Amino acid sequence: MSIKTFKLPVSPSEFAKTLKKHIGAISDKPDLFPLSNNVLIEVEESRMLLTTTNGINFVRSRIEADSSETFSMCLPYKKMVALMGQLSDQKVKLKYDENDFLLEIKAKEGTYEIKGHDPVGFAKFPDSEAKSEWFQCSHAKFKEAVSSVVFACGNDDARPAMKGVYVEAGKQLEMTASDGSILSNYELKDSFEVYEPKSEIVNAESMKIVSGLNADEDVEAYSDDKNQWFEVGEIEICARKIDANYPNWRNAVPGGLKSVKVDSDLLKHSVDRALLFVNEVTKLVTVDVNHSFIEITAEDIGFECKAGEVVDLESEAQEKISLALHAAVLSSILSHTNKEVVNLKYVQPNRAVLWEHSAGFILQIPIMSNTY
Repeated sequence: MSIKTFKLPVSPSEFAKTLKKHIGAISDKPDLFPLSNNVLIEVEESRMLLTTTNGINFVRSRIEADSSETFSMCLPYKKMVALMGQLSDQKVKLKYDENDFLLEIKAKEGTYEIKGHDPVGFAKFPDSEAKSEWFQCSHAKFKEAVSSVVFACGNDDARPAMKGVYVEAGKQLEMTASDGSILSNYELKDSFEVYEPKSEIVNAESMKIVSGLNADEDVEAYSDDKNQWFEVGEIEICARKIDANYPNWRNAVPGGLKSVKVDSDLLKHSVDRALLFVNEVTKLVTVDVNHSFIEITAEDIGFECKAGEVVDLESEAQEKISLALHAAVLSSILSHTNKEVVNLKYVQPNRAVLWEHSAGFILQIPIMSNTY
């Protein structure tokens, strides 16, 4: 029989809400990966599986169902989300023609037909019996950690390792990301358990998808030789493992650092105002550390613009120093330190500086200038 009829097991709004969790694995360039702007819907006796993929990341979710039919549909993602989100909060009747790949939706408001595609052409979700549990942690902690490091990932295809987050699972659970000019490290101090001590590079986009979920359940991580999986309740995220060697990031951290404490929120506001006066090419801002305050100076000689502000230190500086830093990068760094007092650690004007917060640090490379 080519015509399948059944009821959607949840309300249209709940269905749309579940589909929206898949947005991170939807592509606007389906020519590069077939059907990457579609959702695969697999109806079985006890469940309905929803799968999306952009060719790199897969997202699959489960909805409990009670159906006497077993079949698959491949339908345009955005149209399904938009329509279901605007229907009344009641279960709707569906009729699907397997020959024409045509879905008919009957709701209180009316009847709608959506043309789909042959589900045979949709990429299969990478299941594996060889996968082993890697670690588990609370979603809140995972989200906080990812937010603190993923912004530092690079986007250079020539350096694939830098496009991911380096997750080190052992006695501690650490996440590190770098694009070569900044490096962010975050150490989870609680609410996690490691099942298999190992370190792997995880696709940054899959980390964003997992952290972007609104969930109370823990994040469970699995991996095998080829892929990594993250399970959060009824949602699964899978991405192909980045097969590369991550640089020894600890070698980038200079020794013999001196330290001062400063309110990162106050400093960020000062840097943001200085950004209005920096040279558009260099984006350079001068950070002068004095005994009891930091002076932020920005100047664009060509447009005769200049700004200077002072931010009091929370602790006295051991040694004065003048640093030339990229203002936009510094603003981004300070926005990922949770608006708390941070330690600015430094050794020389031409060496990396550290912005240390309670759960880790962010390393920044100064801009070389003729003041050195």
